Amino acid sequence: MKRLVACTSTGCIEYAPERYHNLGIDIIRVHLFFKGKEYLEGLDLDPDKFYKELETLENPKNNLPYTAMPTVKELQGFYDSVIARGYDEVIIVSISSG
Repeated sequence: MKRLVACTSTGCIEYAPERYHNLGIDIIRVHLFFKGKEYLEGLDLDPDKFYKELETLENPKNNLPYTAMPTVKELQGFYDSVIARGYDEVIIVSISSG
């Protein structure tokens, strides 16, 4: 039986997609909101740039980044792709404060 392991996390901005891909692990990306922009964690925000911007953030108490879980549509698209690839099971490891 094929097994696809999907992982979503709000605590790891420095994903190395090639490492997870080589292990057969898909990543369901969380949304990161920072300085008025929305990013998909680990895809369209360079970790080095992100951490440098955090160091120089004015009024950090009111401008810290925050995350949001993937949308229902994104999750449904992921499940549809898993089914289309012929998998029978999905294990999802997620991290959340709530």
